[in-house]
Amino acid sequence: SHLALARLRVDQVWTTNYDPLIERADPEALVICKDDDVKKVGTARKTIIKMHGSINQDNQAWDEAPVITRSDFESYEDTHHRLWALLRASYLSKTLLFLGFSFADANIEILLRLARRHGMAAGNRHLTVLKKPDPSDLEGLRRHDLRVRDLEASGVRVHEVNDHSDLPGLLTELVRRTRPPRLFISGSGK
Repeated sequence: SHLALARLRVDQVWTTNYDPLIERADPEALVICKDDDVKKVGTARKTIIKMHGSINQDNQAWDEAPVITRSDFESYEDTHHRLWALLRASYLSKTLLFLGFSFADANIEILLRLARRHGMAAGNRHLTVLKKPDPSDLEGLRRHDLRVRDLEASGVRVHEVNDHSDLPGLLTELVRRTRPPRLFISGSGK
């Protein structure tokens, strides 16, 4: 899945993960994990934005301390003002595909709330892939339906899969569909 993500023709990949798996799959991408690094956005073909900290690929030390505690999340707008501004701008101006995301992140909850309150969710711009719960789990089904309705009210269209193992095939198809068109011209100069 990480290799398929690397092949997607997008300019930004946002992640809340600390691990270096995405940047290993796409070593040409610029990695942003510090608030001051936001100044570099737009200087590379693709930028990986690690909004909650990053573990160094080489020595497993922190390149940027993790955002992990309630206090970290509550002060995020103040401690990471450039990253927060870029996230808001991306959320409002781009189409975001949320993968492997629980929507329990406090920062994303704020964006969803703002979208509902101020009508910024127009056009179902964003997408997510969610696993359907077990049909025998009635409470899980009820919570899932409520989450889907809430996400769709916030401008996030939901695509459901039966199993997480469906995701690599879905990503491969997305890569195929988003490849740039090819043009082959042959002929003489006469």
